[in-house]
Amino acid sequence: DIYHDFNEAALSGPLPADTTVEDVFKLRKNSGINPDKFVSARMNEANQGLASLLDAKKIPFIYRVNGPKATPDAYKKARTRLAELGYAIPVDGKDFTYDALAELVDDARSKGDSEAVFRILNQKLVDRHAYATSNVGHQALSVDCYGHFTSPIRRYSDIVNLRAVHTLLGQTDFGLKPYDLEHMEETAYHLNHLREIERLAKKEYTKEKSVEKLKASLDQHIEMIVLDVHKTGMSVVHAPTGLRSYVPFNSTSGVRTVGQIEGLTDTFRLYSQESRMKDVQKNGRICGKLSGISPKGEQLSVEFF
Repeated sequence: DIYHDFNEAALSGPLPADTTVEDVFKLRKNSGINPDKFVSARMNEANQGLASLLDAKKIPFIYRVNGPKATPDAYKKARTRLAELGYAIPVDGKDFTYDALAELVDDARSKGDSEAVFRILNQKLVDRHAYATSNVGHQALSVDCYGHFTSPIRRYSDIVNLRAVHTLLGQTDFGLKPYDLEHMEETAYHLNHLREIERLAKKEYTKEKSVEKLKASLDQHIEMIVLDVHKTGMSVVHAPTGLRSYVPFNSTSGVRTVGQIEGLTDTFRLYSQESRMKDVQKNGRICGKLSGISPKGEQLSVEFF
């Protein structure tokens, strides 16, 4: 494959038969091929090919799956979060195609909500890879069957799957053992659990960075999306960062009381100390001057009047 691909890249001549991978990498400037992407593509092909072969031969192994069908609960949560921001995706994750994803991203960019929408997609959908003992496909790679085989030094799933390859080849000394077969589902669960710990840590880090970014807007007017309105305050999302927070109605906000507008279930009227009024709507947008933010960003002080 290396020989073929680099010849196709219009090099000055055919590669010698004893060419090594290291020699190939030295040709980067001449070939125009990025070695990292080149090797990654070959690894993906190997992973897909071996997974498809084992699947066809009914040899048990640990699949690598991705997409709404892999984690339906995450898809449901993503759909709810996106709806709060005013974006709609199909009810069934199987109908959430790449065209629908591209349309959503373009819409978010045009409205200035790209960071908030990307945060939901990354946390709930795009980044929701999982290990499984049954196959639902890998949407991110647009393949029906996928598994990890090429990095046994750093991933335990690859070790198990290479044992499955040895089983297919009849090499029982190196093949799947009874323990592997009996605990394969448990192994997949454990790998996913470790991945979830990593995901939550990343989520907290992202939130911390969002708080830091929002602090740069202190004493400036910010735009928020209204999620819900209560007697004591309202739940909001800061559109540029995607940070979910709560704004209390107090002396800082200038809101004396709030009432629901008759006949409009999702529209509310805020009254100031001087009886000035401002209407807000669920999933609508409101601007105010940011005067304070709690250490973890769970509460904002915003002046509306």
